[in-house]
Order: sequence, then structure tokens, then C-alpha cells
Amino acid sequence: MKEFKERVLIPLLIPLGALAIIAVVVLNISRVLLALEERSGPHTVTAVAVIVASAVLFGFTWYASKGERSAGNMSLLSVAGIMVIIAGFIGFEAIQEDHDKEVEAAKAKAAANKPDLIIEAFDLGFKEKELKIGPGKVTIEEINTGATAHTLVIDGVPGKKLSVPAHDAKDIGTYQIASGTYTYFCDIPGHRQAGMEGKLIVDPSAPAPGSGAAGGGAAAGAPAKIDAADLSFTPKELTAPAGPVTVTLNNIGKIQHTLVVDGEPAFKKLVADPGQSPTGTFTAKAGQTYIFYCDVPGHRAAGMEAHLKVG
Repeated sequence: MKEFKERVLIPLLIPLGALAIIAVVVLNISRVLLALEERSGPHTVTAVAVIVASAVLFGFTWYASKGERSAGNMSLLSVAGIMVIIAGFIGFEAIQEDHDKEVEAAKAKAAANKPDLIIEAFDLGFKEKELKIGPGKVTIEEINTGATAHTLVIDGVPGKKLSVPAHDAKDIGTYQIASGTYTYFCDIPGHRQAGMEGKLIVDPSAPAPGSGAAGGGAAAGAPAKIDAADLSFTPKELTAPAGPVTVTLNNIGKIQHTLVVDGEPAFKKLVADPGQSPTGTFTAKAGQTYIFYCDVPGHRAAGMEAHLKVG
């Protein structure tokens, strides 16, 4: 056993232990350097890296030249190792803190750019034919779900012309809009004449811009959620106020389902594979009852139908 320990075990453990020590030292020093780079820039990091490398080099040279392994020397090495580990943890905390700050800044920026109104363009039309919001700085996003390019101009309102050149393209702009009724439209030749226009009502009684409660668009419609199982829609009866309604098709079944709004050709059919929950928006008219159904052959007849009553 002693011979195995001296000839096999110790020669094996020494390089493994050395690799572990090197890994710990490199990892923790790297954390410190990364934290310094975040706080002080690359020049400081370079200077500190040179100092640390020189200290390690001369420190081990001095230790090797001593030719002895006294308890004092081992204690000094242990203290140095512990300090490196502690510094590594401090560096890691600093990196994590900076990362958290970046995440919060990104969230704040996203919240600041959140649109008050979303207008969806398809070929050839706008899903939202009438939108309502309070006066002020209004952020509008145009989404293109069609196959051709579209624009969005608000008649009588200066500012950026939105342009969505391809399928799933988005563009966003902010406009200072006073109370009144405006027309928005696509100014590509022939598109407005084909029906690509809508009405924007700016009224002090409507939700203010930035409140998150503006009427209109996919981000602001009254919710109408349908759970699609095999083969049924739940619930069968829904209600919503007049205006934009955001429909969600939540497929809890094991096969693909769709959702079509009967009599609303501007509403883009929702298609959901198992586990998916796509959404779409349409403008519901007061006093109307809309029929939602799955148009996969045989599914509507099997019971995949629901009714939305608009108050």
C-alpha cells in the first residue's frame, strides 16, 4: 500500500492538485479584472494584470529560492490564496451588480419605448380602423403582417413617416397630437384607395399616452382568451366592451387549431400548434355578436365555436 501511494497516488494527485489551484487562482483573478474593466476601463485592467503577474512570478521565484518549506512560508501562501479567493468573490459580486444595472436600464428603455397604439398592416388594409387616445406625446408602432411594403402617415400631424418594408417588419414613432380627429393611411400609390386608412380620435376623456390603458392596437385591446382543447373551445360565451379586442388562442390540446372571427376579414387567422398562444386584435362594434371558430376541417362541426357579445 505504501509503495502504491508513493509511486501512483501521490504522482497522480500532485498535478491534479496543481491544476485545481491554478484554476481557482485564474478564475478569481479573472473576476477581479473583469470587475475593474467595468468600473475603470481597459488601461487600469492592463496595469493591474501586469502587477499581479509580476507579483506571482517573483513571489514563486523567491519561494523556490528559499529551499525550505517552513510553516511560516506555507502560512503565507495560504493567506495569499485565501485573499485571492475573497477578491474573486468581491469581483463576482461587482460584475453581478453591474449586470443587474444593465438589465434594469434595458427594462427602463423598453418601457419608455412601449407603444401607446399598435397598428397592424396587411395586404391591403389596416386591422385597426378606429383608435382612440388622449392628447399629448403618443407613441405609435406599425407592424406589417403582409407580404408587401407599407407606410403610415397621420394626416395633419408632423413627424416621422413609419415604414415597414417586409413581412413582420416593425417601425415606431412618437408624435405630439392635440385633441381632434385625424386620418392615418398608407401613402404608397394605390394603397389608401384600396382601403389602407383609419381614424384616430384624440379626446381628453380617453386614456392618456403612457398610461398603458390606451384604446386600440394589439397592446391595448380588451382581452378575450379562448382555450382550445381537442375538440372544443372554452369558454363558449364571452363579453367585451365596444372597441379594440385582443383575442388569444391558447392551444391546450395535442393537435393544431385555428381561430377565425366570422365576418371580420381584417382579422388575421390565428394558428396555434400545441402549447402555443398567438394573439390578434380587431375592433368590435357595439351590439354585435361575433363568432369565433376553428376552420380546420371538421373541428367547427365538432364544437370548436364560441360567441363574443359586445356591450
